[in-house]
Amino acid sequence: MALKFAVSVVQSEEQDYSQGEAPASITILNNHYRTDGVLSVWACLEPELALNESQKNLIISAAEAGDFGEWTSDQGVQLNFALESILQQAGGDDEKAYDRT
Repeated sequence: MALKFAVSVVQSEEQDYSQGEAPASITILNNHYRTDGVLSVWACLEPELALNESQKNLIISAAEAGDFGEWTSDQGVQLNFALESILQQAGGDDEKAYDRT
């Protein structure tokens, strides 16, 4: 899963993000709008939040629901549905969905 990779990259960085010290510039690419990809981008943009244990479990659960149809937590499934609804509201257009996120 892209999300587990993104979280592992964020964890491997030896920077202290707790003081808002993010890199001066960063480029993050994702070629489609799905829960796993959206949350991977979010994890890279918000590493301090993504590494919080409860947040990490929630976003992994949501990604599992979106990618594999796994129901590992009610909250994860709800987050997946919320992110999928953004794509539906954008008429299935990935670019418009990212603009809404």
